Amino acid sequence: MNRVYITNEQDKIAVSAALRGLVKRAIGAALKYENFSRSAELSVILTDNENIREYNSEYRSIDR
Repeated sequence: MNRVYITNEQDKIAVSAALRGLVKRAIGAALKYENFSRSAELSVILTDNENIREYNSEYRSIDR
């Protein structure tokens, strides 16, 4: 069984239960398409431009 954790770090778009369900279904479809048959844990962060720039700088050494 796959577990999907969704973290919302932005306030520009409302993150409803329907949107969370859509994200989980999209991940499930991608795993099925790739024939991924093992259990997995996935994390999804919904963020804004400011925060993604910080992530890029910290983890990718790209300041944009």
